[in-house]
Amino acid sequence: VEFRAPLLVPAEGIAIQLVQDRETLTLYAGTDDDWREIAIARIASTPNAVDLPDVHAQAIDGAEIASELATRGFGFGPTYRTLGSLARDGRDAASTLAHPSEPEPAILDAAIQTLTCLLPIEDVSMLPARIARVDFLQAVAAHGARAHLLQRTPAQACGDAALCDDTGAPLVVLQGIELRAAPAEPGIVEPRAWF
Repeated sequence: VEFRAPLLVPAEGIAIQLVQDRETLTLYAGTDDDWREIAIARIASTPNAVDLPDVHAQAIDGAEIASELATRGFGFGPTYRTLGSLARDGRDAASTLAHPSEPEPAILDAAIQTLTCLLPIEDVSMLPARIARVDFLQAVAAHGARAHLLQRTPAQACGDAALCDDTGAPLVVLQGIELRAAPAEPGIVEPRAWF
């Protein structure tokens, strides 16, 4: 998945189209007089395996996670406040969801939030710019997420993450998540509430 443009959703919603051909899925959003390409994904035929180890460390609760994410510049609204607890150990993290749920955008974002929580709090805010591969393995309720940070520079980070069922088995695997430093917005003092 490559994100080509931000998708800003107004309160009244926005028209979207998902177009599939033999090799790609492309997401378009309706603008005033045209369609804008938001993201594109290549379709894979077989899933890849990824090893995301168990994490045995002290956990923090959802309120502390929200506070850390806000410090990083992410003021999530209730829809995207999905993490109930988080444990991290070096380059690995495991989270539990506040409420088990089928994989949907906010729940998929829980895996990316789990990866983001591995970055130092004092780093600049980083947003997902690309996901090299997404494998949907099972369609059951996700209970948690795991993440592994592969590399980090001041301007970007890369890692893998997965949503897991109640036994820890992966449901959706996101490989090669590339996070890039968010552009500064002049005049923005407080983190913006998203969703």
